[in-house]
Amino acid sequence: MRGDRQHIIEPIEKLLEGRPTFDTLILGHVDKIINRIETGRIEAIFNYCSQHHVSIFSLDKYPWSEQYQKKLIIAKENVWHYWPEVEEKYAPKWRNGRMWISSKPIIGVFGTSSKQGKFSTQIMLREAFQQKGYLVGQLGTEPTAKLFGMDVCYHMGYHDNLRWRAEEAVLALNEMMHDIEMKDNDIIIVGSQSNTIHYQLCNVRDMTIKQSEFLLGTQPDLIILCINPQDSIEYIQRTIHYIENMSGGKVVAVVMFPNELKQQWIGFGFNERQLTEEESRRQQVFFEKQLNLPCYALQQEDICSLCDHLVEQYL
Repeated sequence: MRGDRQHIIEPIEKLLEGRPTFDTLILGHVDKIINRIETGRIEAIFNYCSQHHVSIFSLDKYPWSEQYQKKLIIAKENVWHYWPEVEEKYAPKWRNGRMWISSKPIIGVFGTSSKQGKFSTQIMLREAFQQKGYLVGQLGTEPTAKLFGMDVCYHMGYHDNLRWRAEEAVLALNEMMHDIEMKDNDIIIVGSQSNTIHYQLCNVRDMTIKQSEFLLGTQPDLIILCINPQDSIEYIQRTIHYIENMSGGKVVAVVMFPNELKQQWIGFGFNERQLTEEESRRQQVFFEKQLNLPCYALQQEDICSLCDHLVEQYL
Protein backbone atom coordinates (compact mmCIF):
# COMPACT_ATOMS: atom_id res chain seq x y z
CA MET A 1 0.00 0.00 0.00
CA ARG A 2 1.38 3.43 -0.97
CA GLY A 3 -0.88 6.27 0.14
CA ASP A 4 -4.41 5.07 -0.55
CA ARG A 5 -3.42 3.00 -3.61
CA GLN A 6 -2.89 -0.73 -3.63
CA HIS A 7 -0.08 -2.22 -5.71
CA ILE A 8 -1.00 -5.73 -6.75
CA ILE A 9 1.31 -8.07 -8.63
CA GLU A 10 -0.74 -9.44 -11.51
CA PRO A 11 -0.37 -13.04 -12.74
CA ILE A 12 1.98 -13.49 -15.69
CA GLU A 13 -0.98 -14.47 -17.90
CA LYS A 14 -2.20 -10.85 -17.74
CA LEU A 15 1.08 -9.79 -19.35
CA LEU A 16 0.55 -12.11 -22.28
CA GLU A 17 -2.89 -10.77 -23.22
CA GLY A 18 -3.06 -8.73 -26.43
CA ARG A 19 -0.24 -6.68 -27.88
CA PRO A 20 2.59 -5.63 -25.54
CA THR A 21 3.02 -2.06 -24.33
CA PHE A 22 6.76 -2.62 -23.79
CA ASP A 23 9.77 -3.44 -25.97
CA THR A 24 11.93 -5.31 -23.43
CA LEU A 25 11.10 -7.94 -20.84
CA ILE A 26 13.39 -8.49 -17.83
CA LEU A 27 13.11 -12.08 -16.63
CA GLY A 28 14.71 -12.69 -13.23
CA HIS A 29 15.95 -15.86 -11.54
CA VAL A 30 13.24 -18.53 -11.45
CA ASP A 31 15.30 -21.51 -10.30
CA LYS A 32 13.68 -21.56 -6.84
CA ILE A 33 10.14 -21.52 -8.20
CA ILE A 34 10.61 -23.49 -11.41
CA ASN A 35 9.34 -26.66 -9.69
CA ARG A 36 6.21 -24.87 -8.52
CA ILE A 37 5.19 -23.69 -11.97
CA GLU A 38 4.99 -25.40 -15.31
CA THR A 39 8.10 -24.95 -17.44
CA GLY A 40 5.70 -24.35 -20.32
CA ARG A 41 4.70 -21.04 -18.78
CA ILE A 42 8.27 -19.76 -19.09
CA GLU A 43 8.46 -21.06 -22.64
CA ALA A 44 5.16 -19.31 -23.37
CA ILE A 45 6.81 -16.01 -22.43
CA PHE A 46 9.55 -16.62 -24.99
CA ASN A 47 7.00 -17.50 -27.65
CA TYR A 48 4.97 -14.38 -26.88
CA CYS A 49 8.06 -12.16 -27.08
CA SER A 50 9.11 -13.81 -30.35
CA GLN A 51 5.68 -13.27 -31.85
CA HIS A 52 5.54 -9.61 -30.84
CA HIS A 53 9.23 -8.75 -31.41
CA VAL A 54 10.01 -8.07 -27.76
CA SER A 55 13.61 -8.20 -26.51
CA ILE A 56 14.37 -10.39 -23.48
CA PHE A 57 16.91 -9.70 -20.73
CA SER A 58 17.03 -12.83 -18.59
CA LEU A 59 19.23 -13.50 -15.58
CA ASP A 60 19.33 -17.22 -16.35
CA LYS A 61 19.99 -19.22 -19.50
CA TYR A 62 17.14 -21.54 -20.47
CA PRO A 63 17.15 -24.67 -22.67
CA TRP A 64 15.50 -22.76 -25.50
CA SER A 65 17.53 -19.54 -25.08
CA GLU A 66 19.98 -20.20 -27.91
CA GLN A 67 17.18 -21.39 -30.20
CA TYR A 68 15.30 -18.14 -29.59
CA GLN A 69 18.46 -16.13 -30.16
CA LYS A 70 19.09 -17.89 -33.49
CA LYS A 71 15.56 -17.07 -34.60
CA LEU A 72 16.22 -13.40 -33.97
CA ILE A 73 19.50 -13.50 -35.91
CA ILE A 74 17.88 -15.25 -38.90
CA ALA A 75 14.93 -12.87 -38.90
CA LYS A 76 17.29 -9.88 -38.54
CA GLU A 77 14.81 -8.26 -36.20
CA ASN A 78 15.80 -5.23 -34.16
CA VAL A 79 15.31 -7.26 -30.98
CA TRP A 80 17.64 -9.37 -28.88
CA HIS A 81 17.86 -11.95 -26.12
CA TYR A 82 20.60 -11.44 -23.56
CA TRP A 83 21.70 -13.57 -20.64
CA PRO A 84 24.92 -13.05 -18.62
CA GLU A 85 27.45 -15.45 -20.08
CA VAL A 86 31.15 -14.89 -20.65
CA GLU A 87 31.75 -14.97 -24.40
CA GLU A 88 34.34 -17.26 -25.92
CA LYS A 89 36.21 -14.27 -27.34
CA TYR A 90 37.40 -13.59 -23.80
CA ALA A 91 39.32 -16.86 -23.74
CA PRO A 92 42.49 -15.77 -25.58
CA LYS A 93 44.40 -18.55 -27.34
CA TRP A 94 48.09 -18.90 -28.15
CA ARG A 95 49.19 -16.16 -25.76
CA ASN A 96 51.24 -18.44 -23.51
CA GLY A 97 49.55 -16.90 -20.46
CA ARG A 98 50.72 -13.36 -21.19
CA MET A 99 48.51 -10.61 -19.75
CA TRP A 100 47.75 -6.99 -20.62
CA ILE A 101 49.08 -4.30 -18.29
CA SER A 102 46.60 -1.46 -17.82
CA SER A 103 47.70 2.15 -18.08
CA LYS A 104 44.45 3.45 -16.56
CA PRO A 105 43.67 3.77 -12.84
CA ILE A 106 41.51 0.86 -11.69
CA ILE A 107 39.22 1.27 -8.68
CA GLY A 108 37.96 -1.94 -7.09
CA VAL A 109 34.92 -2.34 -4.83
CA PHE A 110 35.18 -5.42 -2.60
CA GLY A 111 33.37 -6.55 0.52
CA THR A 112 33.35 -8.61 3.68
CA SER A 113 29.95 -10.25 3.13
CA SER A 114 26.87 -10.38 0.90
CA LYS A 115 24.05 -7.82 0.86
CA GLN A 116 26.06 -4.82 1.98
CA GLY A 117 25.68 -2.37 -0.90
CA LYS A 118 28.69 -3.17 -3.08
CA PHE A 119 26.69 -2.78 -6.30
CA SER A 120 25.09 0.46 -5.08
CA THR A 121 28.53 1.79 -4.16
CA GLN A 122 29.77 1.12 -7.70
CA ILE A 123 26.79 2.89 -9.28
CA MET A 124 27.00 5.93 -7.00
CA LEU A 125 30.78 6.16 -7.38
CA ARG A 126 30.47 6.10 -11.18
CA GLU A 127 27.88 8.89 -11.07
CA ALA A 128 30.11 10.98 -8.81
CA PHE A 129 33.08 10.62 -11.19
CA GLN A 130 30.92 11.37 -14.23
CA GLN A 131 29.68 14.56 -12.61
CA LYS A 132 33.32 15.62 -12.40
CA GLY A 133 33.75 15.01 -16.12
CA TYR A 134 35.54 11.66 -15.97
CA LEU A 135 34.93 8.99 -18.60
CA VAL A 136 34.30 5.83 -16.60
CA GLY A 137 34.60 2.24 -17.80
CA GLN A 138 33.04 -0.43 -15.65
CA LEU A 139 33.10 -4.20 -15.16
CA GLY A 140 30.35 -5.73 -13.04
CA THR A 141 29.79 -9.18 -11.56
CA GLU A 142 26.01 -8.95 -11.06
CA PRO A 143 23.84 -10.42 -13.83
CA THR A 144 22.12 -7.02 -14.13
CA ALA A 145 25.40 -5.19 -14.77
CA LYS A 146 24.58 -4.28 -18.37
CA LEU A 147 21.14 -3.01 -17.38
CA PHE A 148 22.97 -0.39 -15.33
CA GLY A 149 25.20 0.70 -18.20
CA MET A 150 28.33 -1.27 -17.36
CA ASP A 151 30.62 -2.17 -20.25
CA VAL A 152 31.12 -5.85 -19.44
CA CYS A 153 29.48 -8.43 -17.19
CA TYR A 154 31.51 -11.21 -15.60
CA HIS A 155 28.64 -12.92 -13.81
CA MET A 156 30.08 -14.71 -10.78
CA GLY A 157 27.27 -14.15 -8.31
CA TYR A 158 24.11 -16.10 -7.58
CA HIS A 159 23.34 -18.83 -10.13
CA ASP A 160 26.35 -18.07 -12.34
CA ASN A 161 27.32 -20.42 -15.14
CA LEU A 162 31.10 -20.03 -15.02
CA ARG A 163 33.03 -23.16 -15.94
CA TRP A 164 36.54 -21.70 -16.21
CA ARG A 165 39.69 -23.12 -14.72
CA ALA A 166 41.52 -20.64 -12.50
CA GLU A 167 44.07 -19.49 -15.09
CA GLU A 168 41.36 -19.22 -17.77
CA ALA A 169 39.24 -17.05 -15.48
CA VAL A 170 42.16 -14.71 -14.77
CA LEU A 171 43.00 -14.38 -18.48
CA ALA A 172 39.35 -13.80 -19.42
CA LEU A 173 39.02 -11.03 -16.83
CA ASN A 174 42.29 -9.49 -18.00
CA GLU A 175 40.98 -9.52 -21.59
CA MET A 176 37.76 -7.83 -20.50
CA MET A 177 39.72 -5.13 -18.70
CA HIS A 178 41.77 -4.54 -21.85
CA ASP A 179 38.60 -4.16 -23.93
CA ILE A 180 37.29 -1.54 -21.49
CA GLU A 181 40.61 0.32 -21.55
CA MET A 182 40.53 0.45 -25.37
CA LYS A 183 37.35 2.55 -25.12
CA ASP A 184 39.61 5.38 -23.96
CA ASN A 185 38.11 5.77 -20.48
CA ASP A 186 39.83 7.87 -17.83
CA ILE A 187 39.31 5.34 -15.05
CA ILE A 188 37.87 1.84 -14.67
CA ILE A 189 35.65 0.66 -11.80
CA VAL A 190 35.28 -3.04 -11.00
CA GLY A 191 33.15 -4.70 -8.34
CA SER A 192 33.49 -8.15 -6.83
CA GLN A 193 31.08 -10.44 -4.97
CA SER A 194 30.73 -11.19 -1.27
CA ASN A 195 33.32 -12.50 1.16
CA THR A 196 36.67 -11.58 -0.31
CA ILE A 197 38.21 -14.05 2.15
CA HIS A 198 36.69 -16.98 4.00
CA TYR A 199 35.21 -16.84 7.50
CA GLN A 200 36.28 -20.41 8.21
CA LEU A 201 37.64 -23.46 6.41
CA CYS A 202 35.36 -26.36 7.31
CA ASN A 203 34.19 -27.10 3.78
CA VAL A 204 35.53 -26.49 0.29
CA ARG A 205 32.48 -24.27 -0.30
CA ASP A 206 33.86 -21.90 2.34
CA MET A 207 36.72 -21.02 0.01
CA THR A 208 36.41 -17.77 -1.93
CA ILE A 209 38.17 -19.04 -5.05
CA LYS A 210 36.25 -16.99 -7.62
CA GLN A 211 36.86 -13.80 -5.64
CA SER A 212 40.59 -14.50 -5.71
CA GLU A 213 40.48 -15.11 -9.47
CA PHE A 214 38.64 -11.81 -9.87
CA LEU A 215 41.23 -9.96 -7.82
CA LEU A 216 44.09 -11.39 -9.89
CA GLY A 217 42.32 -10.80 -13.21
CA THR A 218 41.35 -7.16 -12.58
CA GLN A 219 44.34 -6.03 -10.46
CA PRO A 220 42.79 -2.86 -8.97
CA ASP A 221 45.10 -0.03 -7.92
CA LEU A 222 42.76 1.57 -5.38
CA ILE A 223 40.32 -0.54 -3.38
CA ILE A 224 37.14 0.46 -1.55
CA LEU A 225 36.14 -2.13 1.04
CA CYS A 226 32.46 -2.42 1.94
CA ILE A 227 31.91 -3.47 5.56
CA ASN A 228 29.09 -4.07 8.05
CA PRO A 229 28.63 -2.35 11.42
CA GLN A 230 28.97 -5.71 13.19
CA ASP A 231 32.14 -6.83 11.39
CA SER A 232 35.06 -7.58 13.68
CA ILE A 233 38.21 -5.47 13.29
CA GLU A 234 40.27 -8.65 13.00
CA TYR A 235 38.24 -9.92 10.04
CA ILE A 236 38.32 -6.54 8.27
CA GLN A 237 42.08 -6.29 8.74
CA ARG A 238 42.58 -9.83 7.44
CA THR A 239 40.54 -8.89 4.36
CA ILE A 240 42.56 -5.72 3.79
CA HIS A 241 45.89 -7.55 4.09
CA TYR A 242 44.75 -10.27 1.71
CA ILE A 243 43.53 -7.82 -0.93
CA GLU A 244 46.68 -5.74 -0.81
CA ASN A 245 49.02 -8.73 -0.89
CA MET A 246 47.18 -10.46 -3.74
CA SER A 247 46.62 -7.43 -5.98
CA GLY A 248 49.48 -5.11 -5.20
CA GLY A 249 46.87 -2.36 -4.85
CA LYS A 250 45.96 -0.33 -1.78
CA VAL A 251 42.78 -0.26 0.28
CA VAL A 252 42.18 3.47 0.63
CA ALA A 253 38.73 3.67 2.28
CA VAL A 254 35.85 1.67 3.71
CA VAL A 255 32.12 2.14 3.09
CA MET A 256 29.81 1.05 5.92
CA PHE A 257 26.40 -0.48 5.28
CA PRO A 258 23.71 1.29 7.38
CA ASN A 259 22.01 -1.87 8.68
CA GLU A 260 23.22 -3.99 11.57
CA LEU A 261 22.66 -7.74 11.94
CA LYS A 262 22.41 -9.35 15.36
CA GLN A 263 22.02 -13.07 15.94
CA GLN A 264 18.78 -14.07 17.60
CA TRP A 265 18.91 -15.70 21.01
CA ILE A 266 16.79 -18.58 19.75
CA GLY A 267 17.49 -20.27 16.41
CA PHE A 268 19.99 -19.47 13.70
CA GLY A 269 18.40 -16.34 12.19
CA PHE A 270 19.41 -12.70 12.44
CA ASN A 271 17.58 -9.53 13.35
CA GLU A 272 18.29 -6.59 11.07
CA ARG A 273 17.83 -2.96 12.00
CA GLN A 274 18.90 0.34 10.51
CA LEU A 275 21.34 2.41 12.53
CA THR A 276 20.30 5.87 13.61
CA GLU A 277 22.33 8.75 12.22
CA GLU A 278 24.10 9.14 15.57
CA GLU A 279 24.89 5.42 15.82
CA SER A 280 26.17 5.37 12.25
CA ARG A 281 28.50 8.31 12.81
CA ARG A 282 29.79 6.81 16.07
CA GLN A 283 30.54 3.50 14.36
CA GLN A 284 32.26 5.29 11.47
CA VAL A 285 34.54 7.11 13.91
CA PHE A 286 35.30 3.78 15.61
CA PHE A 287 36.31 2.14 12.32
CA GLU A 288 38.39 5.15 11.27
CA LYS A 289 40.41 4.98 14.50
CA GLN A 290 40.85 1.21 14.43
CA LEU A 291 41.66 0.89 10.71
CA ASN A 292 43.39 4.23 10.13
CA LEU A 293 41.24 4.66 7.02
CA PRO A 294 38.42 7.08 6.14
CA CYS A 295 35.00 5.45 6.66
CA TYR A 296 32.00 6.57 4.61
CA ALA A 297 28.32 5.76 4.98
CA LEU A 298 26.44 4.16 2.09
CA GLN A 299 24.64 7.29 0.91
CA GLN A 300 25.06 9.58 -2.07
CA GLU A 301 26.52 12.51 -0.13
CA ASP A 302 29.21 10.36 1.48
CA ILE A 303 30.07 8.59 -1.78
CA CYS A 304 30.55 12.00 -3.42
CA SER A 305 32.95 12.85 -0.58
CA LEU A 306 34.72 9.54 -1.22
CA CYS A 307 35.07 10.50 -4.88
CA ASP A 308 36.58 13.86 -3.86
CA HIS A 309 39.02 12.02 -1.60
CA LEU A 310 40.13 9.71 -4.40
CA VAL A 311 40.62 12.58 -6.86
CA GLU A 312 42.54 14.77 -4.41
CA GLN A 313 44.77 12.07 -2.97
CA TYR A 314 45.34 9.52 -5.73
CA LEU A 315 44.21 10.56 -9.23
